[in-house]
Amino acid sequence: MERRREVWATGVGLVTSLGVGVEATWSALLEGRSGLRSSEGHDEATFVGCPAVAKLEKFRGNRYLKNRKSIKLMTRPVQLGMAAAKLAFDHAGLDEDALDPERFGVFVGAGQAFADRRELEAALDRSRVEGDFDIVKFGADGINMIHPLWLLRGLSNNVLGFVSLEYNAQGINNNYCNSGVSGIQAITA
Repeated sequence: MERRREVWATGVGLVTSLGVGVEATWSALLEGRSGLRSSEGHDEATFVGCPAVAKLEKFRGNRYLKNRKSIKLMTRPVQLGMAAAKLAFDHAGLDEDALDPERFGVFVGAGQAFADRRELEAALDRSRVEGDFDIVKFGADGINMIHPLWLLRGLSNNVLGFVSLEYNAQGINNNYCNSGVSGIQAITA
């Protein structure tokens, strides 16, 4: 007979286009508000021809970090994940000092890697010769304009790494990167 597994959600950390936190998001849902906005003025969405975005405006990621200096190494999606983790931790009423670090783990469903294309635009622009990209010019001039940690900051497991460091989670830590099913895989693992 198969043993039945149970999953308990002890804390919820919502960071959505409707607001930050359970109360803000739930209130917006009850009021019938939508988190969708026109993509006009959002370069990322217009670049791929998307007519709408669901973006959290006026978000300050450093408000959710113990070590605020680490924000220099975080992309926006990592900051959103860190905020969600802190909100869930606080909502659960966990006491960090009472946790056994070796039994405390983190499971993340991150979807895919994220690299901000805007960080590359200036380097690519400098690497053009008569309007065309020139790899030699990129190697000579463009590459120096790219942050040395650009690729590493975009890795999908950064949320997992930063959360486990922030909360000293030394137990099982796992990251799922399977697009739309990543979150449910992290919950049911």
